[in-house]
Amino acid sequence: MKKQRLFSSTLALGLLLALAVSITLAQGPGPREELAPQDTVGTAFTYQGRLTDGGSPANGHYDFKFQLYDAASDGNPVGSTVAQEDVAVSEGLFTVQLDFGTDAFTGEARWLEIGVRPGSGGTYTILSPRQPLTPAPYALGLRPGAVIAGDLGVNEAALTLDHAVGGGLRVKSAGGIAVYVDSAGGDGMYVESAGGHAVYVDSADNNGLEMDTIGNDGVVIGSAGDDGVVIGSVGSPSTASYSTDKNGLEVAGAEGYGLYVGRAD
Repeated sequence: MKKQRLFSSTLALGLLLALAVSITLAQGPGPREELAPQDTVGTAFTYQGRLTDGGSPANGHYDFKFQLYDAASDGNPVGSTVAQEDVAVSEGLFTVQLDFGTDAFTGEARWLEIGVRPGSGGTYTILSPRQPLTPAPYALGLRPGAVIAGDLGVNEAALTLDHAVGGGLRVKSAGGIAVYVDSAGGDGMYVESAGGHAVYVDSADNNGLEMDTIGNDGVVIGSAGDDGVVIGSVGSPSTASYSTDKNGLEVAGAEGYGLYVGRAD
C-alpha cells in the first residue's frame, strides 16, 4: 500500500505526454496525380507517452483508461472511455492505440483525461491536467472554415469526389449560403451524367434557385431527354397533372401565372 500511495501522488506531477499521430490524414504539396486509397482508413490513432513513477521512469505493466473531453476542465465527455490493460512500459515510454469513433474529432478542441494504475488491480489515479490534443500542421487545412487555395491547371479540380456511393457533397443546416461560386472563369457548377437529379432542392425556405446579374444565359438546357424545365404544384394545389410530352418548359398545377416575365429587354 505504501508503494501504491507514492505512485499515485507522484504520477499527477510526473507524467509527460507526447502525441504521435500515425495516420497521415493530410499531405503537403506534391506532384498532382490521382490517388486512390488501397483500403479504408480507420478512426484509431497512435498515442505515445512517458510515465514516471516516484520521479523515475516507470517499468512494467500498467492499466490505462482514456476519456476525451471538450474542455480543459469540467466540460462534457466525447465518445466512450477507452481502456487499455497490461500496457508494457519500458524506461517510461508506452504506446497505445486509441479509437473514440467517427464523431470525436469535428474541428473543435479536445483534451484527453488519463487514468492509470499499476498491475491489474486497485483504483485508477486520474492524472492532472488533461492533455490537449493538437493537430499535425497539414491537418489544420482540414479544420472547419479551412480554405483550399493554390494555382491549378485548366482541367484540374481543387476538390474531386469520384464514385461516391452515397452523397458526393452534402451541406446540412446551412444558416447562410450552402454553395457559393465567385468569379468562375468557366461554369459555376457543371454536372455530367447524373444518374438522378443533377440539382435537387427540397424544402427551401426561400428561393430554390436564384440568379442575379447574369452576364449571359441564366439557365441553359441542351439535349434534355424529357422536359427541359418542369414546375409542379405552384401555389396551393396538392396535385398536379403532368403531360407525357417532352416539353421545353412545363408548368403543372399553377395557381397563378405558369410563366411570368417582367421588363424583359
